[in-house]
Formats: sequence, C-alpha cells, structure tokens
Amino acid sequence: MTAAQVCDWLKEHYEEAHAERTVSRYVKELREEYRLPRHPNPRSYETVAELPMGQQMQVDFGQTTLKNVEGGWTTVHVAAFLLSHSRYKYAQCQSRPFTAADLVAACHNCFRYWGGMPREMVFDQDSIVCVSENSGDIVYTYEFEKFRQNCKVEIYLCRGADPESKGKIENTVKFIKGNFLNNRLYVDDEILNRSCVEWLERTGNAKIHGTTRKIPAEVFQEEREQLRPLFALILAVRHIHRWFGGNR
Repeated sequence: MTAAQVCDWLKEHYEEAHAERTVSRYVKELREEYRLPRHPNPRSYETVAELPMGQQMQVDFGQTTLKNVEGGWTTVHVAAFLLSHSRYKYAQCQSRPFTAADLVAACHNCFRYWGGMPREMVFDQDSIVCVSENSGDIVYTYEFEKFRQNCKVEIYLCRGADPESKGKIENTVKFIKGNFLNNRLYVDDEILNRSCVEWLERTGNAKIHGTTRKIPAEVFQEEREQLRPLFALILAVRHIHRWFGGNR
C-alpha cells in the first residue's frame, strides 16, 4: 500500500484526519525498519494546455483483481470520467466488462453526479464506442450513436496511449486503481460503487491535484456553472424509453 492509500483508509475506517505528510513520514520509517519494498509507480505524461471550463470530459477504462468475501478473486472493471479543466472525477465499477449500454448508463449517472454535461467527450477507439473508422468516418455502436444524437455532445476518438489527448484520464485511472481499489475487499457492485462515491468526496476530488496544485472540488464549483444543463439529458432519456417501448 502507498502512504496516500494508508492515509485514505485512516479517514475511511477510523475517521482519522492525519496530514498526508505525517502519514508518509511514518510509512517511510516502517519501510526502512522492516525493509518493505516500494513498488514503482511511474507518472504518465500530462499535456500542459488547459481547456475552457465545461468544454471537455475524458473517459477511459481500467480493470484490476480484488480479493472477495468468499476467499476467491473478482475482476473489477472501472469506467473513469474526468472534467479536463477542474480535474473533477466520477467513476463507476462493476464485476463484468462494460458494454455499450453500460457505458451509456454510466455517462448518464456521471452527468447527474456533476449536475450538467460538457460540450465534448474524449474516448479511445474502443469497440463499445465505435464499430469502425473509414477515412475519418466513424461508425458508432447502436447504443452510443443514440446517446450521441440525443445528448448532442461532440465525440472525439483518439489513438490508444496518446498522452497529448488523454494523459489526464490515464493518470486518473491509475489514481482510482492505486488509491481506491488496491487491496479493497470485494463484496458486490452496489457496495463498491457506494464506497467509490464516498472516496470521491473524501479524497478523489478533495485532494490537491499534482499538476494544477488546486483542489478539484473547489475549482468544480465554478466550472459547474459552465456545464450544459441536464434538461437535454432528461429529454434524451425520455426519447430512449420511447424508442425501446418503455414508459415515460
């Protein structure tokens, strides 16, 4: 465990609000005394250029394996969402790979969590987002195309491992896996996601960001005003229900 995760666990399980620097010094002493190795965690490149508030969110996926309450292991998949300006985060976890329908539902949950929608979304060229690309013409999956049209959001698909386009979200996925998921006991998806939201409030969005040197939750209070209103999302959900024959 990293010193940062030890600090977060003290807050989560014991309601102890020790300064991270104090915990870091103590963990360092423990490592030296008991010769505990520290696993390297190289930091991904993150482009310096900043975008206007409310302009862009980045989305990426990750997975890790957690020990479960039955004594076995469960593979957990996570979808991470990041507002590029404030670095305000949202994440959703589940014990099965994400489908296009899962991604659309997670996007809706993210927008509700933020209280608004950005103008642009950045993804990898993932199979649950797009079917193919031919000379720049993107063919999206059926579920994602309906989402894109109904929410009227611009979609930008970038190459894999493209730090200029998505270094911010790649760092975010590493942060979620290393600080929240690592060494956590898996019970079920509901408990894991409830704990994830608590972690976002406690640490994920409350800790000073290493690049901006600002607290995402504080910057988000201003960026929230620049997000598109959720009225468009409500109309989109109603349209989806009508499309599939559901109730309004």
